[in-house]
Amino acid sequence: MSNITRGDFGGAAQKKQKKRTGIKILCVIAVLFAAFMSPLFNVRNIQVKGNSRLDAAYVIDASGIKKGRHLAFIPFSDAKAKLEKTTYISSAEIKYKFPSTIIITIDEKMPIVYYAFADGYAGINADGYVTDIIQVIDEPLPVAEGITLSSYKIGEKPDLGKTAPEQIDCLISVAQELMLTGISADISKINVRSVNNILLQSAGGITIKCGDSSELKYKFSILKEVLAKADCSGIVDLSIPGQATYEMT
Repeated sequence: MSNITRGDFGGAAQKKQKKRTGIKILCVIAVLFAAFMSPLFNVRNIQVKGNSRLDAAYVIDASGIKKGRHLAFIPFSDAKAKLEKTTYISSAEIKYKFPSTIIITIDEKMPIVYYAFADGYAGINADGYVTDIIQVIDEPLPVAEGITLSSYKIGEKPDLGKTAPEQIDCLISVAQELMLTGISADISKINVRSVNNILLQSAGGITIKCGDSSELKYKFSILKEVLAKADCSGIVDLSIPGQATYEMT
């Protein structure tokens, strides 16, 4: 007959305790999972933030997120990628708000220059796509000159017609650097008839000779200082880096 020690009873009790604890943990997990999978976490509201030009409905549709779907089955990373592949959105962030709201925050690809045609203006963004077509420019952005576009549809790149691709590339480079320098609102016209002799016109009547599109960052940093001090019309020559001149007229 074998002897049963106190240690044997203690070991058995510990095993039972561990088993009961494991069962409790599994029950808690099951309850939490059932609660999470309940309709409480179905998407009921989708909010869009950061949109000034785009309709919220367009943003929601482009994301692929649908009301009524459960939170567990919403591919957040895929929705973000879809939004950032569109013509109009540069970046997107998608967050969840308890219990049933999705918040989509976007940065739009805004126009950086306008092209004038017979019936109005076509906005062109930094990627070369048409963002909008308007009759009156309601924001201080420069208008392109020296190019002729054959057609322009929102969401597409304009048909260049007789305009050389390098002219459009030059136009976008200039407009983008003006924006980055913080003086886009001070320039009313960008003439890229010759990519080696870019001409700008300021809102205050100053003509700016830029030469080609090289060293635009440096040239426009100088221009920014000139525009801040100039109080009359004149001619600024930036065509030779390091030898800028300003002649009042």
